[in-house]
Amino acid sequence: KFVVEVLVYHHALKPSEAKVLSELPLYPDERLLWNPHLVPLGNNRIGSDSTLALPKMSLQFLTFSDYLLRCFKLLRLESAYEIRSDLVDVVRRLRPAVRHGYANDAEYADEDDM
Repeated sequence: KFVVEVLVYHHALKPSEAKVLSELPLYPDERLLWNPHLVPLGNNRIGSDSTLALPKMSLQFLTFSDYLLRCFKLLRLESAYEIRSDLVDVVRRLRPAVRHGYANDAEYADEDDM
């Protein structure tokens, strides 16, 4: 039974890349934005040893659809990094603090300090 399932899975019709791409959102969602394994945290240290690894290319010739797919993935990763950096910057500028004694209340920095 296991062998049959493996054979069926291996020979099953895979969805086309165009269909998979059309179902992906154009802008990154929360799962991509806050996943430190896909998008680096953005600690702006000079000489950092960590780099963003892109998927390796096979030894085959790169087709036009492969090129477009790689560009789309890179665009999503770059936009996720920029959006997350902007969100972190805004939250840092707001300087949120929890008021003691109030369960769901927070205070932010004065507008004069911004």
